[in-house]
Order: sequence, then C-alpha cells, then structure tokens
Amino acid sequence: MKKIITILIFTIFNGIFAQFEKLDPIKYEAWSVEYIQYRLLVEKSIKDYLDLHPNDISNLPLFKRTDKIIIIRSNLNSDEIYQIWYGNDINYTVIDYERVKWIFGRTLRKTLVEKDKYFYSDAQFVFEGFKENHRGINYINNAYKWSNSDVFLSYGKIVTKLSTFSNAPGSSDFGITYSLGNDDIGLPYRTMGDMKIGILNKYFGIGLRLPQLLSSLNGKIIEGEDNILNGSVGGYGAFNYSGINTEFGFSSLSEPLGNDPTIADGDSSYINFINFYGNINYSIVIPSKVINPKYGSIILRPGFFYYSVAHREIVGGVVNDRLVSENGKLYDTPESNLKGVSLRLDAISRINKYGFPRFEITAQTLGIRNILGKLVFNITKSIGVSGTINYTNSNDIEEWESKNSVYFDLNMKFDFAD
Repeated sequence: MKKIITILIFTIFNGIFAQFEKLDPIKYEAWSVEYIQYRLLVEKSIKDYLDLHPNDISNLPLFKRTDKIIIIRSNLNSDEIYQIWYGNDINYTVIDYERVKWIFGRTLRKTLVEKDKYFYSDAQFVFEGFKENHRGINYINNAYKWSNSDVFLSYGKIVTKLSTFSNAPGSSDFGITYSLGNDDIGLPYRTMGDMKIGILNKYFGIGLRLPQLLSSLNGKIIEGEDNILNGSVGGYGAFNYSGINTEFGFSSLSEPLGNDPTIADGDSSYINFINFYGNINYSIVIPSKVINPKYGSIILRPGFFYYSVAHREIVGGVVNDRLVSENGKLYDTPESNLKGVSLRLDAISRINKYGFPRFEITAQTLGIRNILGKLVFNITKSIGVSGTINYTNSNDIEEWESKNSVYFDLNMKFDFAD
C-alpha cells in the first residue's frame, strides 16, 4: 500500500510540472529509440506496470505502435535515465526519474541509456520545451521521403505502411511505395519515363525502376512540345538521416521493352532514358526566431544533383548508341550529363487543431536551368489537391524536355492505427 501511495503522489506532482519543464541542452542529452527490439521491451514494461496498477492508466496511457520513445540522460549522471517520453508530435507522456525506476527494470534502463550500442536518432526538440515548430518540421520531413499517414494515395505517389495489413511489431516503421518521376532532379510525374516500386521507412528506401504503367498527362503543356523520357529497367536507393538526404538510381536498356507506353508502334526509333542519377542535400531548419510557428515552418535544402541521359536508337529490334538527336543536333557522346547545385524550400502553414496544415509549398531550383514549384491545399486531413509547375529556363530545349508544364493531383490520406 505504501508503494502505491508513493507512486500516486509522484504521478500527481509530475503530471502538473513535468510536461512544462524546460531542459538545458548543456546538462542533458536526448535521443529517440529506433531499434525495434528495445521499443518492444519499453512497450512491455509499460503494459506490465499498468496490469498491476490499472488505476494509473489516466496518467500513463497505453503505448501505441506508432509512438516514439525519447530517452533523456543527465550529463551529471550518465549511468541513469532522467526521463522517458513516449507519444507523438501532438502529445507526449513524460515519465520522470523516480517513476522510470518503478516501471523499467535495471537491466533495461542500463541498456537504453547506452545509446551508442543501438540505432537511435537525435531528439533536440525536447530542449525547446516541445514547441509547435517541431510538429511542423516533422510533418515536412515525413511528407518529403516518408508519410504522415498509414496510407498516402495520389496519382504520382503511393505509400502504404505495413501496419495497414499487420499488427506485427515494427510494422508501422516500414512501408511499400510506388512513385512517378523525381522532383529532386526536376523531373516530376511522367517526365522521367519510369516508375519506382520499393520498400522504405523514415531513413531509407530501396527498390526497382521500371517503365511507367501510366503515361497520361495529368496537366497541361503550357509552352513547348510534350517531350518525356522513355522507361528502362534498374534500381534505386535512398538514405535520410541527421538532415542528410540522398538518392541515386541506375538502369539500362539492352532491348526494346514491349510494355513501355512511351514507345508506341510507329514512333521514331530514337529513345532517351536516364541510366544514372543522384542527388544529395542537407536540411536547414529555419528557427522559430525567424518564422513564428504560429504561422508555419520552413526547411531549406541546399545540395547537388546529377543525371545522365542515354541516347539510343532501335534498329531491327536492337538498341544502339546514337550521336544525333531527332532535330539534327550532334552529341559528343551517347550520354548527356546534367549536374549542378540545387536549392529546395519546403514550407507549411501552421498545423491546426485537427493535426494538419492547410497549405504545403515547395520551391526548387536546379542551377538556373530548371525551376519547380508545388502548392498543396489540404481540404481536410484526408483529402487535398495539388498543382506542380515545372519550367526549363533555357532557349536550348533538349529533345526529352518540355519548356513549361503544369500538373495536377488529388491526395488522399488514411489512418488505421489503434
């Protein structure tokens, strides 16, 4: 009985004050637990505690499969956990030092506090007292290479988390994806000629590049001809961690592909496809001192891009290199290489009380040659519409490029998490 009374006292006291404590980054370290097995052990410990103390569930809610786990360690006592946070970007439950010792066994505490021995990521937002800006930044990053929902469905991109089909441990951390084009190298939707199908999570993606199944124009060519690249077969990989975002892909085409809708019967035998591409950028969060989180959040991503377009022709069913374009331009080699610096800006309006921003904006420039802009208007948390403008800032338009085009899309999002 004495033990229960002690716990209740700490619960009431810390429920009032713990959520508002501002931590000093000089005195403390904070990181999120990404290793699935340790996440399961934390979940089990909370469940076991609540089984013994069911009346405490109002102050210590059940752990959900989508919850994050934040470990906070004092630099003055690096052998012990100062606090454990769990929850999402809308709300976290804080377990203070004393209750950590009640709920989690000594062996588990020692394991969790030794962060260099397992997969983790920084959680610097806790030192700002969990400001609204973190919610916005997290939303932007998830929309960029992951997903803010269990299912994201649009014409140009589909992401489905495995938790949609299974309750297996860690299923919410992985997903399958389908996408058209690559905005990061200035080739949105059908313009890249192929689609990507693969698996991904918040930190990586890997899969296949194949000729796109859909090549219809979901928009309008404003200026110039309707030129797009052809499909090919290959693979891609992506990595996103600690602000670094990179992706690369490769492919080849040794024989005509009968299922490529970009090569129709009677077409010219001239084809162009991307046989290699890569881009890397670094995320710079615009601090809340510059833009008030009440209005929105912004991330700048300076970086570099590169892609190689292979010029081929089909003669008698055989794919050969070529050095002449359709309009008679001579190439020095059968591949054209485009590279340079890039700058991307991702911004959202403030996240409202329903958990989503009304507007999402992307502006990107690749050198001075390509400019891409995108605006998303979220009607509800589940439905939004978007428009993308892609402009080639050059009078020397290549045979695979369009001068100026606009694309439209419908975005649908669904959540099925408990």
